[in-house]
Amino acid sequence: MASTSSESPPSKLDKCAVLDMTRGDEELQDAAAASLSDTISPVFVACKCGIAAPAAALVQAVKDAYQPDRDEQRVSRVFRFRDMDGSVVKDPPLPQNVSTAATEVHRVMHDLASRLCRVLFTKDFSEELSKQGQFIDGKLSLRRYPESQSTIEDSPVLGAPVLGAHVDGNLFTMVWADQLGLEVLDPKADCPPECVFGRGLPSTVETDVPELNYIDVLGTVPYVGSASDCVVFSVGDAWLHSANAQFLKESFRAPGNGVVCSTLHRVVWQNQLKPRHSIPFLVDIHRMKCDDSTMESHTS
Repeated sequence: MASTSSESPPSKLDKCAVLDMTRGDEELQDAAAASLSDTISPVFVACKCGIAAPAAALVQAVKDAYQPDRDEQRVSRVFRFRDMDGSVVKDPPLPQNVSTAATEVHRVMHDLASRLCRVLFTKDFSEELSKQGQFIDGKLSLRRYPESQSTIEDSPVLGAPVLGAHVDGNLFTMVWADQLGLEVLDPKADCPPECVFGRGLPSTVETDVPELNYIDVLGTVPYVGSASDCVVFSVGDAWLHSANAQFLKESFRAPGNGVVCSTLHRVVWQNQLKPRHSIPFLVDIHRMKCDDSTMESHTS
């Protein structure tokens, strides 16, 4: 992979930093915070983060365990491995090879999320949450988007949305993908922050205003497909609209007004020759609940 830095690359996403995670936290703080501040598209890319091999192994394990028939090849499919609080999905039970691979991806994603919290916030984020009986963890899944086949009339076409424009409802999301296709709203779009809020759940039907432009995030960074060691970091609604919003605002290393809205994004089809796989890790803050000496968790 070409070398990356903590500075923003020259692109239309001029505030989107490319963070080299082999560097120290202090070297990353300013670029990471600036990428999320005073923009309608708060996003950055974390590279060299150790996700490439575990992610590729999980994709292969899913391919080996689930052989889609012709009808299943036509549609997007979601494989769920961890619930929002990090607990293992038990229904349906996962094949052992998939469970093992998903556990390793969850470990890497969780460690990266914890580190990025230390980069982005002025306080010891985990320690402060622990004092309040809270912790962070995330929902782990894999999405498979189908390849185009000439015998299937409703196959996706190049540039067509396969996941409509939306914002996530959690704190923040980290996504690994083996192909391009994840787009965020053009930061220069005529769309004030209040128009971004509450876009709702993602849809396979494009519902966005057609004149709004989007930019492929990974198209702006050194990117090498299935061997990619990058994840895209985006902001969810819970950052600004949750019980922890004030704590987050006070702790964030925020130049200017800080985070002003969540990240409006979508997925479009960029390659008709093979499936696209992505692994989103949806991070949120959870509260530990003690009940009969048993620790349980639920979203704050």
